[in-house]
Amino acid sequence: MAETGKILIIDDEAQVSSVLSRFLTRLGFTVSTADSGRQGLERVQLDRPDLVLLDIRMPGMDGLDVLRRIKTKHPYISVIMITGARDGALASASLAIGAVDYITKPIDFSYLEQAVRAQFPSPPEAEPSEPEPNSAVATSEAEPAAEEIEGLEGPSVPASAADRAEAPDVLAAGVEPVVELAAECFRLAGGLTTARLAREIEESAVGLLHAVATRSDHGPSSKRLRLCLHVVHTLGGVSAGDLARFETLCQQLEPGS
Repeated sequence: MAETGKILIIDDEAQVSSVLSRFLTRLGFTVSTADSGRQGLERVQLDRPDLVLLDIRMPGMDGLDVLRRIKTKHPYISVIMITGARDGALASASLAIGAVDYITKPIDFSYLEQAVRAQFPSPPEAEPSEPEPNSAVATSEAEPAAEEIEGLEGPSVPASAADRAEAPDVLAAGVEPVVELAAECFRLAGGLTTARLAREIEESAVGLLHAVATRSDHGPSSKRLRLCLHVVHTLGGVSAGDLARFETLCQQLEPGS
C-alpha cells in the first residue's frame, strides 16, 4: 500500500464522519468524506484512497454493496467496516466479501487507531494535540472529547478486540461450511449482471450468517438461496457441478436433512 496516508470515510451520518475525520486527521492522515454509497464510489474512483472506512447500514446503496464494488474494481484498497453492535452477521458477511476488519458502535477509538495503523507500513507522524479553550481534554492525545461523540458512543463500555461481535464464536462453533457457502454466494453474486438476483443471493447468504450468529433456523434462507441458484443456473450463471455442490450444502442446513 502506498504511504500517502489517504483515508476515505463513507457514512450517511454527518456527525459520525465529522468525529472520525477529526480523529484521523489528528493522527496525521489525509481524510476525505462521502455521505452516500454512490458518492463514496465516485470519491474512490477520483481519489484512490489507501483505506476506506465504510458504514455497513446506509440508505440506498448499503455498505455491503459498496464494499463488493470497491473490491471488484480496486482490490488493493483496504476497507474497514463500521457496524452496529448487533450487526455481527453483517460484519461476518463483509469479511467474506473482502473487508480487512470492522469496528463497532459504540466506537473504541483505541482499537480504531490500531486497526487503521495496521493498514499502513509507515504511518504518518501524529500531530501534537492542543486542547481547545473551555473544552474537556480528550482521554488520549488524539481521541475526541466525550461531548464530541455524544450519540456516537452509547452507555455501554466499548467492546475490546477479543469481545467484538459474534464472528469469532461462529467460526469456533464448527460452522465453517455455512461461512464457506456464504462466501461462495457473495463471490457468485459479484459476477452476476442481474442486480436484483445478485441482491437476493447476497441477502440469503447474510440470512444464513445471521442464523448462525443467533443460533436460529437456517431453513428459510437456505430454501430461498436454492431457488435463486436454480434461476442462476437456468440463466447460465453457474455450472451444473457448482449447482450440485451448492444444493448439497443447502440441503444439509435445512431441518430434517
